[in-house]
Formats: sequence, C-alpha cells, structure tokens
Amino acid sequence: MHHSFYSITVVIYILTCLYTGHHIRQIIIPNSKKNITLTRKIFFFGIYFVLSLSIFLGFTERFGTTIQNIGCLLWGFYFYFLLFCFLSDLFLGIMLIISTWKRKQFVTESFTRKTYIISVACCLLLLVTGAIYAKIIRIADYNVTIDTATKNNSKDIKITMVSDTHLGKQLGLVDAKKWVAKINETNPDLVCFCGDIFNDSIFDVNDLDEIAKEFSKINSTYGTYSCLGNHDTYGIIDSYGNITGNAKDFFEKSNITILHDEYVLIDNSFYLVGRKDASPSMDESNYSCMDLSDILKGASKDTPIILLDHRPQRFGEAIDNNVSLLLAGHTHLGQLFPANILTNITYECDYGLYEKGGFKAIVSSGLGYWGPPLRIGSSCEIVVVNVTFN
Repeated sequence: MHHSFYSITVVIYILTCLYTGHHIRQIIIPNSKKNITLTRKIFFFGIYFVLSLSIFLGFTERFGTTIQNIGCLLWGFYFYFLLFCFLSDLFLGIMLIISTWKRKQFVTESFTRKTYIISVACCLLLLVTGAIYAKIIRIADYNVTIDTATKNNSKDIKITMVSDTHLGKQLGLVDAKKWVAKINETNPDLVCFCGDIFNDSIFDVNDLDEIAKEFSKINSTYGTYSCLGNHDTYGIIDSYGNITGNAKDFFEKSNITILHDEYVLIDNSFYLVGRKDASPSMDESNYSCMDLSDILKGASKDTPIILLDHRPQRFGEAIDNNVSLLLAGHTHLGQLFPANILTNITYECDYGLYEKGGFKAIVSSGLGYWGPPLRIGSSCEIVVVNVTFN
C-alpha cells in the first residue's frame, strides 16, 4: 500500500516538473528564438534542475542546514509557481476562446511569454510577503465561559496557548527568545503547549540547553504544561510512545510538565488533561493511546475539564466525557493558501472557536511553521483564552 502511494506520488511529481519546466523554457528559451546561446541553455537547465529538486533539498540533511533551508524556501516557490502556471494556462485558454470568437489573434508567443513572466513575478512577491509574515507574531484573544455542575472555588483564569513551534533546523534559540518574551507579555495564569514542539527530531535542534533555559523563563501562576504532537518523535518518544531520557531532560530544564495520557488538578478548580497524539510520524506498530474515559478514571465528574489534544479530531470523545474546553493546533490553517481549503474540508474545525452545546474547542494556526518558512493566508500566533467559570 505504502509503495503504491509513493510510486503514484513520484509519478505525479515528475509530471508537475515537466509541466513547470515547459513554462520556464517558454520564458528563457522561447520557440521563435534562434541561435540560443549556451549560457541561456545552462541558465534554463540550472533553474529547472534546482526547482525540481527543491522538495528533496528541503528534506535532506546531507548538504547541510543552509542548503536545506534554501530547499524549503524554493519548495514554497515551486508550490506557487505550479499554481500560477495552471492559472496562467487557464487565462490563456480563455483568451484563446475569445480570440477564436472575435477572429483576432490575441494569444501570440510574446503574449504567452509575458503572461508566464508575470506569474514568476507574482510568485516572487508572494515569497517575500510570506517570509515577512512568517516572522510576525499576532495575539489571538478568545473569551470562553465554562459552566460548572456545582458551586466551587473556580476562579477566572487566563490561559496562554502555544502550538506547533517546530524547533529544528529552521527555528531555534533566536525564535525561542522572541516567543518567551511574547508569552510573558500576556501575563498568563497558565501556559499550555499543544504539541509539535519539535520538528521531528530533538537531535536536529542546536543550542538545546539554551532553549530549555529560555523556556524556563516563562512566567505564570500555575506553570507550563504540554501534550505532544505527531512531529514530536525521534529522540522524544520511543516506539511504544514513552518519553525518552533526552526529552525528559529537556522538559525538566524547561519547567514544562508533559501530560501524556494523564491529568492534573489545577488549583482545586479544574482538571488539565493531555493526550498522546493519535498518529505520530513514526513506526506505530507498538504505539497506543488510552481512551479518554480511562485517562479520567478517578476524576470528579463535577469538576470542569480542559483538554490538550494536538489534533482537532477527537471532539466526539471529548463531548462524551464532559470536556468543557479543548485546545488544539496541528492544522497551521494550511500555512500556505490555498491549503487552508483542504484543512477546512478535513477537520470539523481547522481554526478558531468551535462550540457544540456546552463543549468548546479552540484551534490555533501555530507559532512556527513546517517546511517552507512562509505564511500566506495564515498567521504565526499566540492564543490567549480568558476563561470564566459560570
């Protein structure tokens, strides 16, 4: 099954490379141009070769961090270039129909070439804009009321929620310093990380101890808690889903308490529950998650429950177990438009506040990014949830 999927993916990728290559050739080596210089031919094949390999350069560590980062950036360019190639051809097709109807020749080689050049210019503009937005952090505020079954000592609380920091080759100590400063500016009572702290491997992170030291500077009344996400894998959990020694050391130094299918009682007011990720990016043959009902055994049914679950998927189970508020991330809100259309189709709620009866969920677009260091149609954000207990 996996081999068939990868084979189909490779075939589709090769076809897209040939498709975009045709457009690049039309710009650099148009059909009407004779006596093409060797320099122009080398320039064409150089661009075509690098763009075609961009996705592989973005994933490989063999050529170093710099090449990997450039690969990720080019991967973003390639994504949009492919999209604009399609839109350009759609536009040229419409113009061809109009020219046939009007009996006038609009779609000349020069017109086609100019259309493709405009497409490249649009891609470059999006690349610059997306790179700028990927470094801007916005604060998303929500006001949530939680109904309690009985009168208790629950106090109103401000929760600062962060997800998808993706620490790794691209995001590191400089970013961590900025994140911590922004989190502390919100003056939180409680800080919650909702998974994907790392970008697959803890071993890819430079200055790990320094980052832990920065995270330990997060100030709050009740501390910092986190669940893990699908990218928190290599060197973080083993094949059974148990947290490894390296990760334990990092989280202890960071003053972050991991809730791994477990819960804690905060200030005798509410339970904070953290779940294992439903499907981590690793071998899952020995991996398992507890049912939420089993996690909550022994918990008082009259005490409100706030749940940290990386993916916004298990809403039904949360509702069945009387969860008042669920905090999640994972979707990045697509990160790059129009991928947000896919996340909107895939998830019941891919961003923002979701309500169903007394159940509420808040899904964040994340603080970091994955792959291309770009944000287009979504933002890097820190979520502040003002919770009132009714």
